[in-house]
Amino acid sequence: MDRLRALSAAAGAVLVALSLWATAEYGTPVRFVPVALAGVIAVALPDAAVRLRGVARTVSRRVSGPNPAVGERGWTFVSDSTVKDRLDLLEGLIPVIETDDRYDAVERDTYEEGAALNVSYAGIHGAFVRVTAAGRVVVLGSSERARHLAETVESATSLTLERVADNPFDEPAPVGRFASLALGGAVAVLLVVGVLLLGVGAYPSEAYNPAERTVLAGIDLQTDLDPTVSGTDGRLSKAAFLASVVDEGATEVRWARNDTDRIAAQGRDALRVSRTARALLDSVERPAATDAQVERVRRLEQRLARAERSVATALEDRAADDGLSDTGRLWRLADRLRAANGTSPPC
Repeated sequence: MDRLRALSAAAGAVLVALSLWATAEYGTPVRFVPVALAGVIAVALPDAAVRLRGVARTVSRRVSGPNPAVGERGWTFVSDSTVKDRLDLLEGLIPVIETDDRYDAVERDTYEEGAALNVSYAGIHGAFVRVTAAGRVVVLGSSERARHLAETVESATSLTLERVADNPFDEPAPVGRFASLALGGAVAVLLVVGVLLLGVGAYPSEAYNPAERTVLAGIDLQTDLDPTVSGTDGRLSKAAFLASVVDEGATEVRWARNDTDRIAAQGRDALRVSRTARALLDSVERPAATDAQVERVRRLEQRLARAERSVATALEDRAADDGLSDTGRLWRLADRLRAANGTSPPC
C-alpha cells in the first residue's frame, strides 16, 4: 500500500506540476483544470479505495442484520454527540465507576488520541472509555459488561451512547494484492489521460489527433526545461514533426472507405498543419541562427514541400475517382497545397 501511495503521489504531483506549467506556457487556466483534477484524483485514489471498502463492509453488516457472534469480536458504543473537554469528562467518570460494585478498578490510561480510562472487572477482564479526536465518547469491551459501562457513562453525563458495528479506532484494512494492482493500473491510466488532456488544452485545433497534440506539448516542455535546447531548436523540432504529420495525411486521404466529406476534411487539416509548419520555419531569424540551424531550415522546407505535394497528389487521385461526388473541392484543396510550395499540378 505504501508503494501504491508513493506511485499515486508521484503521478499526482507530475500532473499538477504540468498543469501549472501549461497555464504559464499557453494561458487560459480553465483548459488545464482537468489535468490538475486528474492529478488530485490520482493522489486521493488509494485512501479513497480503503475508505470505500470500509463503508461497503459497514453497509454489508447493517444490511445483513445482527450477528450472534458480535460478542466474540467485542462491544462498541459511541456517543451521538461530542464533548469539548476530554479530561474533564474522564475525571468526572472516575468516582462514579469506583463506587459501582460491578467494577474492580478504574485506571487512567493514554492512547494515541489522548487520555482514556481502563476499567477492570471479574479479575482479568477490562473495558475502556476513550474519546475520539472529534470528541465522541467510545466505550469498548469484550463482553456485555461494556453495555453496563456505557449505561454508567450515560447516567453520569448527558450523553447517549449507541452500539455500532465498527470500532472507530480500528485502522482500515489494507486493500489486497489484486486490488493494489488494479489501483496501480488506474493511477497509470489517470497519468496517461492527464497527459493527453494537457495536449488537448495546449493544442485545441481539430487538425491534430490526441497523440500529435501530446507530442507538440512535449516538445514545448523540453524546450522550456532542457537548457541545451534553444527556442529556435524547439521551433525546428515542431516544424519537423508537423512535416511528418502532413506527409501522413497523404495516406489518410487514400483510405478507400473515406467519402468526399472525410477526404476534404483531411485535406483541410493537412493544409492547416503545413501553414503552421511554414510559419515556424519563417520565424527562424536567419542572422541569429547558426549555420546548422539554417541548413536544417532548408532541409525541412524541402521535406515539407514534398509532403504537401504528396497530399496534393493523393487528393487529385481521389478526385478522379468516379465513385465520389462533389470532387471539385478536392481539386481546389490540391491546388492550394501545391501553391503553398510554388508547384503546379503535373500535365
